[in-house]
Amino acid sequence: MVEHTESKVQQGERYVVIGREPFARMDRVRRVVENKKGCFWCGQKRKGDKLFAYGVWRDGVSILKIGWLRGEFCSISCMRAYHQGQEW
Repeated sequence: MVEHTESKVQQGERYVVIGREPFARMDRVRRVVENKKGCFWCGQKRKGDKLFAYGVWRDGVSILKIGWLRGEFCSISCMRAYHQGQEW
């Protein structure tokens, strides 16, 4: 999978498109969130208490209705391990 990034703004909240599935007609997106507890999977903290929230934005659906996955993670690999078997 080739990852590309495209910055977008959703009501003052910045997120980045990190992947595209053209046959499923969806974009994979990520945003930076503040979290003092640590990654949901490994417990690690990133610099400045910032972690990532990941979501799916389907074509034809309002940008305001991104389906955010549960949890905040230090990396995409921790998110994939936590959400094994789910659509991502």
